Amino acid sequence: MALHPSSTPLNWIHDVFMSFHGADVHTTFLSHVLKEFKRRGIDTFIDNNIERSKSIGPKLIEGIRGSRVATALLSKNYASFTWCLNELVEIAVCRREFGQTVMPVFYDVDPSDVKKQAGEFGEVFENTCNGKTEEDTRRWREALAEVATIAGAHSRNWCSEAEMIEKIADDVSNVLNDSVPSKYFESLIGIGAHMEKMRSLLSLECDEVRMAHGIHHIYKVDYPIDEEALQIFCTYAFGQNSPKDGFEELAVEVTNLSGKLPLGLRILEDFLGKTFEDLSHGLGILAERSLISLDFFIDAREICRVLKIETKGSESLVGMDLDLSEINKEFNISKKTFKRMCSLQFLRFYTRSDDNGDGRLHSPQNLKYLSPELRLLHWDYFPATCLPSTFVTEFLVELNLRNSKLTKLWEGVQPLQNLKCVDLSHSSDLKELPDLSTATNLVSLDLSYCTSLVELHSSVGNATNLSELNIEDCSNLAEIPFSVENIPNLKIFLAGCSSLVKLPSWIWNITSLNTFNLQNFSSCVQSPLKVE
Repeated sequence: MALHPSSTPLNWIHDVFMSFHGADVHTTFLSHVLKEFKRRGIDTFIDNNIERSKSIGPKLIEGIRGSRVATALLSKNYASFTWCLNELVEIAVCRREFGQTVMPVFYDVDPSDVKKQAGEFGEVFENTCNGKTEEDTRRWREALAEVATIAGAHSRNWCSEAEMIEKIADDVSNVLNDSVPSKYFESLIGIGAHMEKMRSLLSLECDEVRMAHGIHHIYKVDYPIDEEALQIFCTYAFGQNSPKDGFEELAVEVTNLSGKLPLGLRILEDFLGKTFEDLSHGLGILAERSLISLDFFIDAREICRVLKIETKGSESLVGMDLDLSEINKEFNISKKTFKRMCSLQFLRFYTRSDDNGDGRLHSPQNLKYLSPELRLLHWDYFPATCLPSTFVTEFLVELNLRNSKLTKLWEGVQPLQNLKCVDLSHSSDLKELPDLSTATNLVSLDLSYCTSLVELHSSVGNATNLSELNIEDCSNLAEIPFSVENIPNLKIFLAGCSSLVKLPSWIWNITSLNTFNLQNFSSCVQSPLKVE
């Protein structure tokens, strides 16, 4: 018996495929084997109802490939029939390529004779090969030699045929129990560990009698471990047992929000792809049923109501998503609004590309109460000139403050290990960037149309994962720091940087350098190229 790793996953339809020469074993040995298999509930595929020919057809190939175990009953006349030999060739292929378990049974024939095609078995085989192609003969020899080397049951080693059959059935049952067929348990995440624990308690390998002494305790069902909870959510959300690329962190976040409660994980998936109204309604239902205890507001009227109220806020609020174009009139945000939102992780106030949202949302200059849990801060037309000194960046992944009033972001060095995207484009008052030495995972930095920006902080070179730096139309930018040379796969957008006085020599070696017109760099006093 041998089990090999599967190179191509199969959906097992049957438990066992039986390959045999009927005249040798059908009326005696085979009938007893099938009876024992049936008694144990083992589903067996037999080719009795398939019309036989020189080659095996699609139905038979499907039967072989769809069986978890293939049992070859090798008898003296097994090799007299090309049908049996072709079955064995396909079985050998399934063993090598798909991880099928092959269990040979040597019935009144020596395994070495099968392997070498010798003795009486060899004579029968040679007669069958007469008139056949060399290719067919080669394939048959290789299949016989391969299967004969697999440890299996040998009838000459057993005094009792009944005991031999019981041992064969035991071996098949063990393989089936260990494999946990996906057709039965594909949606039962974590069942393998429970089955293993149950198997150890049952001690199936022990022949002693087991007795039930009664029930003394109520079993406590534990929550799934982190890996199993994530797999449950991904199975329903993505149709696979792991997150899709780009959704790893979000999937973990959603799993944690559900408290790893399986029903909560399943219901959260139901709302994927639904409209905002459906999603808002569904999250409300989950909160009412205590499946989750957090809120995510996407309704403009509800968000405006929360932003105005100073009392009795929402500590359970994790997200707000507001299209500023849906606000019909100007209104002021309360000074203490964000103080209550200590769990806020996603804050997005945005405008469409064809809409100007400036002036609709008035907030106090001092935003010191922004949540320390923020992952996303997207605020178009951000009204403050600087983020507060109390602003926590530890968990921040995306910072998007387009068209802001900022003159600078913050003071000093902040922990930015999770920061991946920064968009400060069209912030015309921005004069400087902060120290970004801790932003080692930064991927995108957009500073386009920051017309007051004079220089880039040299620490930007620490962002070795940076793939895109957009400084288009930064008309007052005087130079690019040499530290940027340390970033290996960087694409730079430079068009319109008319005040650059110095271009580092290495910049001409960047293969992804965006095309620009040298006339835009008439102020350059140091450049490795001559402008003719």
